[in-house]
Amino acid sequence: MLRTFKSFYRKVESEVLDLSWKVFEKTGNVDTYLLIKEIERASDQQSQMEDLELVIEEQDSPTH
Repeated sequence: MLRTFKSFYRKVESEVLDLSWKVFEKTGNVDTYLLIKEIERASDQQSQMEDLELVIEEQDSPTH
């Protein structure tokens, strides 16, 4: 279920970025560009957190 949510979230995030970029292209609005950069930054942070969670899970899992 969590994997499905993450996949859905990534798709929505991608669509928001695409829409925001189109708005920026048409308007040149600096606030829209800053929104794009903030979404990208948040996405990068989320990816880093997911990577860290995987490392922690691997360390916590028993080895047989």
